Amino acid sequence: MGRAILTHNRDDYLKLANQFALEPIHHPGILYIPQVPYRDLLRRVAAFVSAADAEEVEDLFTWIP
Repeated sequence: MGRAILTHNRDDYLKLANQFALEPIHHPGILYIPQVPYRDLLRRVAAFVSAADAEEVEDLFTWIP
């Protein structure tokens, strides 16, 4: 379907995800991660990508802890 978006911008993308859910508009997913040092960002995203597959995040706003 496409590529998910990785963002630090929780508020705007959460609004967009809610709008997509109401329409409904399908999307590959929105991945939110708070701003952290680059090495932590890479570690968290790598762990998430190795554990999840595309169907799990499709049409969702997902927080990466």
